[in-house]
Amino acid sequence: MSKLKEIYLNIPQSDWGKNIRVFFVPSSYTEKLAEDKSLFKFKTAKITYEGIKTIRSRVVIKDSYNTREKFANNTDMNNSTLIYSMWKGYLQGVKEFWERHHVPIIEVHSSGHAYIGELQDFVMAIKPKNIIPIHTFYPEKYSDYFSYNIMITEDKVPVEL
Repeated sequence: MSKLKEIYLNIPQSDWGKNIRVFFVPSSYTEKLAEDKSLFKFKTAKITYEGIKTIRSRVVIKDSYNTREKFANNTDMNNSTLIYSMWKGYLQGVKEFWERHHVPIIEVHSSGHAYIGELQDFVMAIKPKNIIPIHTFYPEKYSDYFSYNIMITEDKVPVEL
């Protein structure tokens, strides 16, 4: 979200009060942020595992390998629930971990696909310089729905913006 504020100022940020907190999970990415001191800007929004436990009914954490590893070291996951909305095939790789820690899994369908009206609303809100259609069968049709510069690209071919 921090990176995206350069594009759109209304994206929630870690310094907008106490509703957005940052849980630091050791990874090569956070190590890189620590080295260049950019991780420091999130210090006031930092939340620890102990802090999460005190407000667990109001916390959302993105499931990832690194968060599972961090939470596996802190086995008190009572009253936690995994809300899973990605492709069902990915769940097989993580299901055993959550079951072993007695965390129920609620599957919520989310296709990740947007309707044309939703895409138009999004484009109107952020007013991009360019639109690059991805994950679509009909990139050439974007010019029928958007009055912005449409850049049709090829897979695995670098694009200079």
